[in-house]
Amino acid sequence: MRETVEWLGAVEDRAARLFERLVESFKDDTALSGLLMKLSEDELAHGRIMANILSTPRGDMAPFLAVRDAAKNGVEAAFSVLEKAVEDRLVTRENLFDYIIDIESSELNDICLHVINTLKHCDRSFRAEAARIHRHKVTVDRFVRSTPGFERYAERLEALPDVWRERILIVEDDGFVAEALKDAVTGEGTVDTAENGRQALRMIGRNYYAAILSDVDMPVMGGIEMRDRAVEVFPGIERRMLFLTEASNLLSQSLLCARKLRFLVKPSGVNEIRSAVAGMLDGM
Repeated sequence: MRETVEWLGAVEDRAARLFERLVESFKDDTALSGLLMKLSEDELAHGRIMANILSTPRGDMAPFLAVRDAAKNGVEAAFSVLEKAVEDRLVTRENLFDYIIDIESSELNDICLHVINTLKHCDRSFRAEAARIHRHKVTVDRFVRSTPGFERYAERLEALPDVWRERILIVEDDGFVAEALKDAVTGEGTVDTAENGRQALRMIGRNYYAAILSDVDMPVMGGIEMRDRAVEVFPGIERRMLFLTEASNLLSQSLLCARKLRFLVKPSGVNEIRSAVAGMLDGM
């Protein structure tokens, strides 16, 4: 496995450099160059993840399928095609995503999937890293769906298997509000619900949640106490939390502000909630 992870790390670094070159090619297109810069940064982060795997006992984890030289050669050939096209100034706004999806559709995706799936089932701490890698595909998918002329690529992206399926936890004692929140964020991942902080803690102990939306005032255990107990076991988890409190509850708002916790006041609009959750996921 170690040899494969080392190879993947080199491929991620190669991809980062390639996307950085493409940023320069499309510097006059603010939206596209911004996307390419984000993809370059993603690839650098993926390379660091591979380096982290190698620096721990996970790097020697088995079982693992041997990767054929032919598969590696196919991946590297796809990169070479795009690198040559960049050098010859043949990459255009119209054909850029054909090249990118050709790379993603090569056996690179299968190899990366096998590494990630092996590790995320064997090591809970790797689930967060798997979730971050998944956001790379989400970033591209959002761009092609929202940019006129690029919608045709959405179907090809959908055909690529997911590295990870986001899980979102809603902690809310009011069933009507919980359902409304669930409807607002379902497009971002699989949604679970808990009726109070104590139940949420049990679920957090079993699953990795990329985002947690929690009411503040609930019976049994409120949202802030839940946060304090969760942080004891999972340091940093508060960065994945978004609290909801009544507009009239100035005391809760003051407490949340004092502790620098992210929150929205109820009622909030669907787009506001969805945007806040997407922002948390993108910032992982």
